[in-house]
Amino acid sequence: MQSEDDKKPWYRQPLVWLVISFPAIAVIFGISLLILSISIDDGVVVDDYYKKGKEINRVLTRDKKAEEMGIRGVSVYAAENRRFSVTLASSSGVSMDDMDIQLTLLHATRGGMDISVPLDLSNEPGLYQVTLNTALALGPWHVQIGNEDWRVHGRIHIPDSYTSPLSTR
Repeated sequence: MQSEDDKKPWYRQPLVWLVISFPAIAVIFGISLLILSISIDDGVVVDDYYKKGKEINRVLTRDKKAEEMGIRGVSVYAAENRRFSVTLASSSGVSMDDMDIQLTLLHATRGGMDISVPLDLSNEPGLYQVTLNTALALGPWHVQIGNEDWRVHGRIHIPDSYTSPLSTR
């Protein structure tokens, strides 16, 4: 003799829906993850990884050149007038007064805020200055000073510090 549950059609059986629900949820979750992964660009993978690797070697060469030249310095940022000053000296006696020197400020978390401007030589030897168009945002900044051949770098944290020693390390 059949019970009352056996007489019901299959779509009225709760156990059937329980068995069907697990694969259905997995398929829905998988499709939503696929759509999410396609629509969001994480920006982690670089298409020209070989070229980027060669650029890293070039940067390391620039750091070694600055170390050979004995270049050291200090950068100072004055927030009230957006003035960035850099004092550079070379222990090997190389004169930097005739070089075109670039200031690059890299925000630690927001790449769109990075700044790269040429530094102007002031009346004092070894002192370079530039007035920035915008004030630096709060947070950590990487400071890079250099040209095509050499580079020194440091860090500042706005508003905690406005001065950074510059070196190759």
